Amino acid sequence: MTSLITGATGVIGRALFQHLGGGHILTRNVDKARSLLGDGAKVFRWRPTEETPPPEAFEGVTRVFHLAGESIGDGRWSAERKKRIVESRTLGTRN
Repeated sequence: MTSLITGATGVIGRALFQHLGGGHILTRNVDKARSLLGDGAKVFRWRPTEETPPPEAFEGVTRVFHLAGESIGDGRWSAERKKRIVESRTLGTRN
């Protein structure tokens, strides 16, 4: 089975990627993903709040793990920050 993971450069995403033994990755930062995840990753650039993912990222994929979103642990939760956290997940899922 081939997996597609968003948010694979985060703590949970990296652990999941390693547990699964590789897969396709959608990420905002291709260089960072390749550096952190190594050769087992087929990496595709994606800005989750701005665009739909590239169709080729889904080729051969049988399961998707959507973990991408604004970090919840970096700083205080102001009204603006809460809005970014929610939008990063809802728009990313919609796209």
